[in-house]
Amino acid sequence: MNHMIEFVFDANVPWDLEKINKLDKIMQVLDNSNFKICMSYDNFIEMPHDVRNKFRKYQFVVIDEPDEMDFKEFRTRIRNEKIILDKKDSAVLYSCNKTGADFIVSSDTHFLLEAKKYIKIFDRKTRAFHLLDAIKYLKQMEILDAKSCVNTSLDLYKKKEIPHLVTNHGNELIDDTLKRNDWINNETKSCMNTFNNYKQHIFSYYQL
Repeated sequence: MNHMIEFVFDANVPWDLEKINKLDKIMQVLDNSNFKICMSYDNFIEMPHDVRNKFRKYQFVVIDEPDEMDFKEFRTRIRNEKIILDKKDSAVLYSCNKTGADFIVSSDTHFLLEAKKYIKIFDRKTRAFHLLDAIKYLKQMEILDAKSCVNTSLDLYKKKEIPHLVTNHGNELIDDTLKRNDWINNETKSCMNTFNNYKQHIFSYYQL
């Protein structure tokens, strides 16, 4: 690498990696490479205390303290361009604007759409990546191997997306709290079993 690669992380990136017990592993890989990670303090305090401690212990992590007046003016500028975000999501873009980061990384699809609008309107060279895109990028840079990438992606789907989808569906379908909780628990187990069967076959196809 010819220069330091800088990421701005949304709070959901370390948080999601911690949900699948991969935060330390990914951070250790990045720590041995030419990377810098910035996160706004507004986003940092969104995360649980244990995730904050794991994330901030790495020397290449910078927690950005926004200047409140400057941040307010920035939010006005992007809102005038029809980029509609709440304060916490705006903080991700603000840190990117301040640092000139190479990549914005988030697991929030709506935020990424607004981030891409910001990049286009303000003519930034930054790229907006979903966490899965960032994992793929690390594979392309030969920093992560294929097995780690596939495993991380599948675990994110299993341990984050499936429970989220099932819970939301249960909340919409069933009014009674006890019946809803039982349905969510049973349906989650069923989905997990099906997923594990697919995962096993996916790994066997690629001999990972």
